[in-house]
Amino acid sequence: MLHFFRQQGSGTPILLLHGFMENNSMWMPLLPALKGRDVIVPDLPGHGRSPWDKSLLSMTFAVNELIKLMADLKVDNCHVVGHSMGGYIAMEMLAQHPERVADLALFQSTPINDSAERIALRNRAISAVLENKKLYIRGMISGLFAPHRRMLFDTEIEKLIAHAAEMHAETIASALAGMKERKNHLETAKKNRNRVSLFTGADDPRLILKEMLQEHEEIGYKMLMIAPECGHMAHIESPTWGQAFLKTWSNDLS
Repeated sequence: MLHFFRQQGSGTPILLLHGFMENNSMWMPLLPALKGRDVIVPDLPGHGRSPWDKSLLSMTFAVNELIKLMADLKVDNCHVVGHSMGGYIAMEMLAQHPERVADLALFQSTPINDSAERIALRNRAISAVLENKKLYIRGMISGLFAPHRRMLFDTEIEKLIAHAAEMHAETIASALAGMKERKNHLETAKKNRNRVSLFTGADDPRLILKEMLQEHEEIGYKMLMIAPECGHMAHIESPTWGQAFLKTWSNDLS
C-alpha cells in the first residue's frame, strides 16, 4: 500500500501527486491554500516511503496503486492535482477511470507524451543514472529551476538532491522508462477540457511557455495560470503563485 498522509476536511477529496524523484512533502508549502479541504497526499510507488516491487514504474502501474489506495480509503472519486510526472499519472487516471476523476489540475505538467527527441534524452538519462547516480541527480534537479534565479535556491536544491539520493538508481531508471513510454493524452484533455486546468511557469526550462500557450489554444483548458519568473518547481520558486492557483482552482470545486 502506498504511504500517504491525509488532511481532514470537507468536500470531495483532493488527491495531490508529486513529481519524479520527489515525495509527498513537496506539497507542504502549498497546503495552506487547501485549508479546510479533505486532501490525500501519497508517496508514489518507489518514491518517499512507498514500496516498489520492481515492476516498471509506468503511469498505468501508478494509477493502479492509487486506485487501490482510494478503495482502501473508501473514496469513490476525487479531484486530482499532479506536478510534472504526477500530472502524467493524473491524465492516465482520467483516461482509464474518468468516473474516478471529478476535476484535474496539471501543475507544471502536460497531457502530451514525449517527442522522439525527448525519448532519446530519457534513454541517455537512464544510462547516466545507472552509471553515476549522484552526478545525474545533481544535474537533473539543478536544471529544473529558472536559470536566472537558480542561485537563489541553492539550499533548497541541496535538500532535493539529498532526498533523491535516497532512491536506488534502478528505481530512478524505471521511472524514467515509465515516463518515456507514457501515452499521449491530448485527446483526453480536449474531451475533458471542462474539468482540466493548467498551472505553468513563465520560465520553465522543461515546459516552454510558448509551447504551453499553443497547447492551451488547442485544448482550451478550464483554467490557466502562469507564474512569472518561475521554472519547473513552483512550490519552491513561487509558492505564493502556487497557492494562488490551488486556492482559485479549488474554490470552484464541490
